[in-house]
Amino acid sequence: MSAADWPFGGCGSVLVHGDACLPNFLFSAEQLSGYIDVGNMALGEPEVDLAAAVWSLQYNLGHGYGLEFLSKYGVEQPDEEEVERLRQLYESTSH
Repeated sequence: MSAADWPFGGCGSVLVHGDACLPNFLFSAEQLSGYIDVGNMALGEPEVDLAAAVWSLQYNLGHGYGLEFLSKYGVEQPDEEEVERLRQLYESTSH
């Protein structure tokens, strides 16, 4: 479905989960197998989900996982400053 046909509103360039924290992703072995809690799914900017994921990884698994995630996701030359910026962005906009 193209973004132009997305019936649930929102503005942005991609479909985002809206709360991309660890408990909302299901895995089988090491493969992503599904998502839950999709009530905040909408068109948005990828940074929304990146911020939630970084926050969740740092909170649940500890320092260093946010940076590793950004690197594997494909962010060019991520650093701890970017991790902290995203973590704070999630904290300032969540709940």
